[in-house]
Amino acid sequence: MKINEILKNNKVTVSFEIFPPKEWAKIEDTKAVINEMAKDKPSFMSVTYGAAGTTSGFTCEIANAVKRTGTPVLSYLTCYNATKEKINSVLDELEKSKIENVLALRGDIPDGFEPNENYCYRHACELVSEIKARRNFA
Repeated sequence: MKINEILKNNKVTVSFEIFPPKEWAKIEDTKAVINEMAKDKPSFMSVTYGAAGTTSGFTCEIANAVKRTGTPVLSYLTCYNATKEKINSVLDELEKSKIENVLALRGDIPDGFEPNENYCYRHACELVSEIKARRNFA
């Protein structure tokens, strides 16, 4: 279910935010926490992307775990430290998983980061345009 539809109900909504673990070895512990949290029937759960995309590889895995509980999921996606190929790869994975809610963020600028021609997004609005072109996301 799309988050914008949930928010139209004029009811109090409660959401939980999940931070992917920093290590793959902790992924099952995080999934167990998600299952416990889902018992409280939140309106939706959001899954962060990790500082500067450091845990981006885990975001889709965690978002899928939320989805399996039957709870609507909102996946974060940051773009400042990402190439177009990386963004498209994540969007492909989200589409494949039928995750339709994405929160587009610029993200934090890592200390000492110098953008170059490989990094094509400077602002979240550029990422929003990329996501909207897909038409499968809210």
